[in-house]
Amino acid sequence: MWSNMPWNPWSQLAPERFKVIGMDQRSAQVAGGRSSASFAAGDGWHTFMEDQVALLDYLGIRSSLLLGSCIGPSFQLQLLHAYPERFTGAVLLQPIGKSVHTTEPSAWTGINEEATMHWFGAWADQMEDEGLAKPEELRELYEAMFEGRDFVFTVTREQLSSIQTPMLVFMGPLLALGLDLYHPSETSREIARLAPHAQLVEQWKQSPEAVWARFACVLGGEPEADRGGGLDVQGLAPS
Repeated sequence: MWSNMPWNPWSQLAPERFKVIGMDQRSAQVAGGRSSASFAAGDGWHTFMEDQVALLDYLGIRSSLLLGSCIGPSFQLQLLHAYPERFTGAVLLQPIGKSVHTTEPSAWTGINEEATMHWFGAWADQMEDEGLAKPEELRELYEAMFEGRDFVFTVTREQLSSIQTPMLVFMGPLLALGLDLYHPSETSREIARLAPHAQLVEQWKQSPEAVWARFACVLGGEPEADRGGGLDVQGLAPS
């Protein structure tokens, strides 16, 4: 998954300076994913968070940075709200969210409600086709994670405004040209406006070095400083 992204932490973060920890979420069972976890009634965003914290506990990591793209920032913000003492900083790349159109070259009307249904539905179809989940299980999971939820799905605007962790927000859209309903620019802007210690980076996809240069803002020092490990909370596909 990361090899297809504009910025790849696995190749950009020097292994002698960082321990990059990637995990297949329990939903990563198709398209190369290796997770064997299952879904049950009542599962939702909290289930993924429990998995993520359990991995850090298993590895004995009490403090780390967070980095994620797409659905990853939604996971990150949930972790930062629930476990602020566990994370020293977060880098959010092109977050998903419900938003109006602002500066993307191609416009959409109203809130991008259908975008979430589209990418979740594509993943759900693969899960069902391969016999990994039943339609009713997938419907329940979608309802628990997305129906009736706003903004970034995991935290409210009020909750976000209380998070004191330093953040870098690298703005969507993912597509250099054209329509991107999935990673609205306004979602990135709103996160940066509301989070007390967030910085917004609008232009970055053509220069991986620019991402690394701004990384120092979260690390609290020079880019070459070694500040320990980081949990990659990339989304539905394997990282």
